[in-house]
Amino acid sequence: MKKIISFLIVISALNLALPAFAQIRLERFNETLKVSPGQNIKGSIVLSSDSNETVDLRVYLQDVKFIPPFTGKKDFLPPGSTPYSCSNWITVTPGFLSIPPKGKKIVSYSINVPQDVKGWHCATIFFEKGAVALSGNNNVGVIERWGYTLFLENKEGVKKAEVGEFLGSGRRQINGTVVNTGETILIAAPDFSVMNDKGRVIDEGNIQQIFIPPGETAAIQMELTPKIHSGVDYTLVIKFDFFEGKPLTKKIKFSSEQGKSLKILSVE
Repeated sequence: MKKIISFLIVISALNLALPAFAQIRLERFNETLKVSPGQNIKGSIVLSSDSNETVDLRVYLQDVKFIPPFTGKKDFLPPGSTPYSCSNWITVTPGFLSIPPKGKKIVSYSINVPQDVKGWHCATIFFEKGAVALSGNNNVGVIERWGYTLFLENKEGVKKAEVGEFLGSGRRQINGTVVNTGETILIAAPDFSVMNDKGRVIDEGNIQQIFIPPGETAAIQMELTPKIHSGVDYTLVIKFDFFEGKPLTKKIKFSSEQGKSLKILSVE
């Protein structure tokens, strides 16, 4: 399924009628590339338009900065602003393009990886449509842009993670942390299951997807089933599929007491 990533920048004004926006579709919205020092990589991005009119787009690069709580929220900054920038390694052609009505265009990019590359780097290629005047106010407009993010990982880069402390919060919630101790970003949508003292699974669920840059810590939260009863010991199993191989798995034993927060007994 094709996905649309659209960032709308409102220059000014509230409660004004919006114009009809162009619908630009990207076949993908991000790409992860394994790279080696000194390597030259070429690729392309396909854009299609649902508009009945020609859509003119400006093409440019920006740095990406993932921000706490590292659930995908990010800032976009000028090239060279972050330690993980690769914007200046990337050349995109053309710098401007026009997509005909209901048409498609291909944008090519070339990446020159430095000889001393280490760890992980990323940048976003933006396709921006000029300001469109809002109805009733020619001095106020909206800029539309669509982003395609490139993640570059050194083939020799190490992926490592450690879990921090887990604490019960109330009778149905357990909170914890995950630390990226490796050299490249860790991306995962963890899942969990809860077993009672007889080994029976009584609850399963997903944790919000996390994006943890090297050296950063992400908070995770698990809402558990109302089937948790007082006086019973339980085992919570969390799987973090950060890696291409075996996922990181943690077993957390906890108990419930009437009128108290869940008590963590051990983490394995």
